[in-house]
Amino acid sequence: MPIACVLTFVASLQFLLEGPGLNSLDILSARQTRLWHMLVAFEPTLWLASLLSVFGDFKRNGAVWPGPGRERLAVVFYAVFLFTMALLPTIVPLLARPSFLPANVDALTEVPHLQAKMFVLNCLGSVVSVMLACGMLSVHIQLVGRPLRNPSSAEETATESLEREVLRYQQLRAQLKRCLGFAGTIISVSILTVSAFNNVLTQAAPPQPDVLPSMAAMSFGIYFTGFLAIVYLPASKTLSEVGEALAAQLVRRSPGARATWKQWSEEQQAVRTYLGLEGSALQELQQGLALLSPFVASLSALILGAAR
Repeated sequence: MPIACVLTFVASLQFLLEGPGLNSLDILSARQTRLWHMLVAFEPTLWLASLLSVFGDFKRNGAVWPGPGRERLAVVFYAVFLFTMALLPTIVPLLARPSFLPANVDALTEVPHLQAKMFVLNCLGSVVSVMLACGMLSVHIQLVGRPLRNPSSAEETATESLEREVLRYQQLRAQLKRCLGFAGTIISVSILTVSAFNNVLTQAAPPQPDVLPSMAAMSFGIYFTGFLAIVYLPASKTLSEVGEALAAQLVRRSPGARATWKQWSEEQQAVRTYLGLEGSALQELQQGLALLSPFVASLSALILGAAR
C-alpha cells in the first residue's frame, strides 16, 4: 500500500501541474503555492488508502456491507441521500454565484482547465466520503437488524456462537473506528485545501479578496461535523449496546469461580476492557478529535485567513 500511495501522490501532482505549472509564477508566494500543491495531491492519496483499507476489511471478513438484500437496499438508499448532502456545500455556491472564481483563473495559476479538475476532484472526494459514511451506516444497520445471532447449526454450541458474535462485534467496531478516522481526515484536508487555494488566489488577485471567504470554510466545517455526527453517533450507540449485551453474556458464561464481589467486578472490568467498552482517555480523545476534525480544520483555516 505505501508504494501505491506514493505513486498516487506523484500522479496527482502531474494531473494538477501539467504544462509549465505554478512554479514559474513570480507573483505567487512559493510557500503558499507549494502548500496548496501538497494538499491537493494528498487528497487522492488519502482516498486510495481509505478504499484499500475498507476493501481489505471486506476481503478478510466480509463485514463491510450487510448481507441480506433488505439491509443492502437501506445502505444504497442512505448512500444516495448522503451523496446529495455531501455535494450541497459545493452545488449551492455554484448556483448562487456561478462566477465565484476570476475569469482568468487559468492564467493566474497556469493550471490548464483548473475548474474542471477541481470539479472532478470534488466529485471523487464526495464519492469516497460517502462510501466511508456508508461503511459506518452499515455497522448500524447490521447491528439493528441482527443484534445477536443464535447458533447457526445444531452442532454449534452456545459458547461457539458467542465467540463468533464477539469476533463479529470486534470487526464491526474496528470498521466503524477506521471509517470515522478516514472520513474526518479527508473532509479536514479538503477544508484546508480550500483555504490554501483561497490564499493563493488572494495573493494573485488582490482586487478579489473574497473569492473563497474564510467564513465559508468555517461553515463547511460546522456542516460536515454535523454530517459525521449524524452518521457516526447512532452507530456508536448501537455498537455500545451490543457490546454491553455481549459483556453480560461473557461474564455469565465464565467458568471461573467468583467467591467475592471484588473478583466479579474485576472479571467484569476485564471483559469490558477486552470488548473496548472501557476505553482509555487517549482513545476517547482520538475519537472526539476524529469526529470534530472538520470543525477544527475550519477553525484553523479561519485563523490562518485572518493572519494573512
